[in-house]
Amino acid sequence: MRLKVKYRNSAYKPGSYAYSAPYNYYEGRVVLPKPKWLSENEFMLTTGDTVAPARILDKRDILEAWTGNDKYDDGVTFVPGDKRSYIVTRGNFGRYSCDCTSFGYRKWCNHINEVKKNVRVSSKRSNTSIG
Repeated sequence: MRLKVKYRNSAYKPGSYAYSAPYNYYEGRVVLPKPKWLSENEFMLTTGDTVAPARILDKRDILEAWTGNDKYDDGVTFVPGDKRSYIVTRGNFGRYSCDCTSFGYRKWCNHINEVKKNVRVSSKRSNTSIG
């Protein structure tokens, strides 16, 4: 599900000299199934940002929320691994990155190969004509 959230900024201090907005907007795809390590009041939202591809938000700090188009591809995929889920992001010019140790050393990994394979399969299915 795609979601846009107006979220309370915990760094906002009224009357301070440093400027910060009282709230922020975040938009992305809700990660389902919910990771086990999140608390009951938290959920994960993919942002599509290469620096911070996912945000963990607390439901109690949401001021407003809107649902959007679920078919939007933000370039972030969660790949289940042996011990945890890995975050694979697609950046500019079709370059992929992963947060696993293997990608840190070799600049490629099996998680990226799995995502690329699934992208090719889904694009072939969408190009077939019914006739």
